[in-house]
Amino acid sequence: MELAQVIRSLDLVPHPEGGWYRETWRSPFLMNTSRGPRPVGTSIIYLLGGGAVGRLHRLAWDEVWHWHGGGPLEMHLLDGSGAHCRVLDAGVPQLVVPAGTWFGERPSAAGDGTLVGCTMAPGFDPTDCEIADRDALLASHGEAADVIRLLTPPHDTL
Repeated sequence: MELAQVIRSLDLVPHPEGGWYRETWRSPFLMNTSRGPRPVGTSIIYLLGGGAVGRLHRLAWDEVWHWHGGGPLEMHLLDGSGAHCRVLDAGVPQLVVPAGTWFGERPSAAGDGTLVGCTMAPGFDPTDCEIADRDALLASHGEAADVIRLLTPPHDTL
């Protein structure tokens, strides 16, 4: 996968958590939620290059991930039962990340990029996303220290 070509052809922009993305759909219909009005749904395409990571974060709503191409994508999830790694690829092309679950991702192979889609209902709003604090996660999920260090920057780089 030629990353620069994919970025240009899909008109992607840098994503705050790492990688490149573009919102492809935002419902014009709103729904009331406990966090205020939200679009009924949203969808993005998201590209991570080999060696790149998507920073650990959590969302207020479930998010559905769809693998579109490139290499496999490691999805690292931290929840009340511990740390889990799921791999998205042609054999497992879809994964639901439950609301409130800390998660981050990286391509499995350093040389390959991965193209995925992410769909949310209710739709995404930046106030519904919390970026992980490395020290807090290390204190609460010490068993996943290697993953936490990989998918969170040190405080001096924030």
